[in-house]
Amino acid sequence: MESGLEHGLLLHLDRDPTVTWLLAQPACLHFAAPDGKRRRHVPDLLSIDREGTVCLWDARPSRRQDEGFLVAAAITEACAGLLGWEYRIHSGHGPAYEANLRWLAGFRAAMPWYPVAGQRLERLLAGHGRSVSEVFAADDGTGELISGLWHHVWSGQVAADLDASLASSTRVRWAG
Repeated sequence: MESGLEHGLLLHLDRDPTVTWLLAQPACLHFAAPDGKRRRHVPDLLSIDREGTVCLWDARPSRRQDEGFLVAAAITEACAGLLGWEYRIHSGHGPAYEANLRWLAGFRAAMPWYPVAGQRLERLLAGHGRSVSEVFAADDGTGELISGLWHHVWSGQVAADLDASLASSTRVRWAG
């Protein structure tokens, strides 16, 4: 990953349960630009989902999508289309979402206590859910319910508004 924006895209796609494969810098496209000069472009990521949909991705903030990039993007989109693939430009998420993903990524790997924590969270968060502080208060002192909460938010089994900063008052609910 060459940039924080690419890293944010990688985390977003890694968290998506429909994405089954990710590959960084999957190809180098060589082309003649409209000015006749030889150019090349390397898309940032390739993703494949459960349905077999392949997508090439470029991560570029809107303010940096200059004419040269837009030409390369159009060529990339055309090449992807020839293969029956999709092409998307990721220009970023909001700062809270990005920070939340970085935090939650620390809990992505399964730990032995997460299945039991998941059962406890399912019972605790049934119905309208609770605040993060209420989940913390329900922990037995081992920290397993707390780390289990973050793992299950990462996996999508516990729903939280990731577009707002995670705080003690954040409402979480069981999403299954």
